[in-house]
Amino acid sequence: MTYRHAPLLALIAASCWAPAQADPVTSVDPGIDARVITFSPYNAFTTAAVPALASTDVGTAEGFESVLLSFSDDSSERILGAVPTDLGSNGAWPLNSAFAGLNAASGNMNFRFSRGMNFVGGFVNYRPNAFDGSVTLAALDLYGNEIESDVLAFTDAAGSGQGEFRGFASSGADIWGFALSNGQVVIDNLTFGTNAISVPEPTSIALALVALGALGASRRRR
Repeated sequence: MTYRHAPLLALIAASCWAPAQADPVTSVDPGIDARVITFSPYNAFTTAAVPALASTDVGTAEGFESVLLSFSDDSSERILGAVPTDLGSNGAWPLNSAFAGLNAASGNMNFRFSRGMNFVGGFVNYRPNAFDGSVTLAALDLYGNEIESDVLAFTDAAGSGQGEFRGFASSGADIWGFALSNGQVVIDNLTFGTNAISVPEPTSIALALVALGALGASRRRR
């Protein structure tokens, strides 16, 4: 193989790679081999009482693969367990169940997976207007960079334990993290998983075929 084939090889490589991307979703994809973390092993834990809660493997605790929960914020009010929490017009948590929560004007609650996922989400709620700025969710790539984000904007979900399912889906297994940022936000039933088979994007397949055809034609001319 000579240097003359370098441009063709570069085209093939580029066609087989695509930037990580994800789309916001409001329900669980039925085609996902899903795992659900209920946070049930935890009961009324906060960092005020348990400083080590700043980094906790919530996946292993429920018999799954590692899912590391960590916090980065300006407050020590981090929640993991069944801790009564007033969310103002969006009701109160929990409803006979445990959850993870963040109560800070800035920073985030980050779930890190041990491998890339096609899907991640959870049942979420927040306190409207608790702080300046928006409460956001984000899907993260292998390096912790944001792939896609979504802003929580529902209100008046009155009643204990009310909220909405929010998350992200990707055609490639490239979601390595899930972050909830800013304000008083809570999550229950963290759901994550992969497709049975990851299929390349049609455009990537087409580009690869074109590049391989060009390489074959070059060889025949020689």
